[in-house]
Amino acid sequence: GARVEAHSLVGAAHLNGYAGKVTAHQGDRVGVDFGPQGVKALKADNLLLLPPQKLPVTVLSGFLGAGKTTMLTHILTNREGLRVAVLVNDMASINVDEKLLKEGVQFSESKDKMVELHNGCICCTLRDDLIKSVRDLALENRFDYLIIESTGISEPLPVATTFAANDEQGRLLLGEFAVLDTCATVIDCANFLKDMKSLELAVDRKELGAEEGDDRTIVDLLIDQAEFANVLVLNKTDLVSSDELQDLRRLFKKLNPGAHIIESQNGVVNPKLVLNTQTFDMDSASMLPGWKAELSGVQHKPESEEYGISSFVYRKDRPFHPDRLQELLKRGPLPGVLRSKGYAWCASDHLIAVEWSHAGSYTALRGGFTWLPLGYCRQSWPEEEKAKWADSLYGDRRQELVFIGTIDEAALSKALDGILVTDEEFALGPEIWTSWPKLVTAQTLTSEDKGREAEFTIGIVKQDGERIGVSIDETEGMRITYIKEGGLIDKWNTDTRPENPELEVSVGYNIVAINGKRGWNELKQQISSSRHLKLRSHAFCQVQQKNDFHALNLERELELTKKLITDHLIRAPFAYTAQFCQSGGFVPCRQMVVLTTLHQPSRGFVWVDAIE
Repeated sequence: GARVEAHSLVGAAHLNGYAGKVTAHQGDRVGVDFGPQGVKALKADNLLLLPPQKLPVTVLSGFLGAGKTTMLTHILTNREGLRVAVLVNDMASINVDEKLLKEGVQFSESKDKMVELHNGCICCTLRDDLIKSVRDLALENRFDYLIIESTGISEPLPVATTFAANDEQGRLLLGEFAVLDTCATVIDCANFLKDMKSLELAVDRKELGAEEGDDRTIVDLLIDQAEFANVLVLNKTDLVSSDELQDLRRLFKKLNPGAHIIESQNGVVNPKLVLNTQTFDMDSASMLPGWKAELSGVQHKPESEEYGISSFVYRKDRPFHPDRLQELLKRGPLPGVLRSKGYAWCASDHLIAVEWSHAGSYTALRGGFTWLPLGYCRQSWPEEEKAKWADSLYGDRRQELVFIGTIDEAALSKALDGILVTDEEFALGPEIWTSWPKLVTAQTLTSEDKGREAEFTIGIVKQDGERIGVSIDETEGMRITYIKEGGLIDKWNTDTRPENPELEVSVGYNIVAINGKRGWNELKQQISSSRHLKLRSHAFCQVQQKNDFHALNLERELELTKKLITDHLIRAPFAYTAQFCQSGGFVPCRQMVVLTTLHQPSRGFVWVDAIE
């Protein structure tokens, strides 16, 4: 019945690292059931005895300054006899949190242990170190619990998945040694909503220690940490009003409906609410962020129960016009919307779903999954997709977006309907749509095709009974998805490859013209009726790209302008001050009136000029 892990095997090296259960032993041989690998008789010297129970773990996340270390200190000083190991992660070369914990907590060398991981983040660069540290702590078999305090820029999702991940051979990385018991995120109530309006990247705040090239925004981090947790600790509640606290509770109920919300001051929480809760379940519907829960039809509370914080799902089976979509997003976040996410259909990006993600002042559009192929390729759809989308002209293409906030549904629907293609534009179809500006895809040559002509012409002669020998995806143009052996295209490739490899036609290429004719119907007609075919092909493939939009940060513009003018004014012979007026609010072109005053000792302050 003991749990063991195989190691140092030579003849059966494929079993090294696998864990199993002892079923029998005879002499120096031990029978071990390795599950799918079968029952094996191995020497005891090749088996590592594993702890009878997996080490339970709480992962503590939260933005910089939220109060993670303060809360951890409180938990450790009130752990009621638990033998606790603590793993502290810090981006800096000096682990400040580890030093603070040692100063604030009395550790027993025989019962407790602290491990520090610095100069990186456990969700990415230090992932291997995390795995090794947790494994080593579990194999010591002397701790009741492990608490991991992550950095301010750590995302809890990749850390959590490490506990269920497998290596290349299918062996569990940590699952045999530890189990993720609780995933808790600490929220800074005093600064959360303010930081949600930030336009900064993580690298803009040096104290976060983000690595160069990290393109995550502050808002990205806040949302990732809040949406993926089964316990949310609203800390510093004493620094906000009761109304502000109520607004935060309503917001997090929508962002993460399955999370248990705890209120805290100075990090004081009942340890039983974050340790040994046995509540984390990666596959549970309770772990769905609010936007996924809405799309999946998981329990949705009426707006009246949410006191103004509501959610709204926008669904349409017509694409957005790319120009009007960009114009809408450039004007800034939609009124009242705090968070929105989902998938959109943009007319010009006809192959790829547009992944839409908005929080605070940022909206990001990225390439998502591939829509179902159209035309003849409909026959290859999975049966489930055929049953669901068979009657849809464009398959599974649709708008499916979730909006969370203080929303006027009628006004929001009107704004989104206004950027859909019109009836006249819809009638043009993908052949015209795909010539419009693309938002999340771009055409490029593959690395294999670098240096060759992007478009080229081939000539073939079709005899009676002969076929072109290609399968075509008509989703966007006529893209070749398969070249049949013995077909005319295959013969062309065979004949031209030795001397003119640049004229070889490959899977993924598009047929853009035949005998000078363009357009799907014309191309099909030429193939069926002509013997001599001149095929114009291009070798471009679609690659995904990201498109970011953000609202004008007028407060930051004001501060920068104020500093600039003040720096100039203080060099003048007199002491100037600058007063900034905001009559009726800033207009989109950021016009600003600056009123300056001149101080004269005998007359006090007098207006001397107005600079527009």
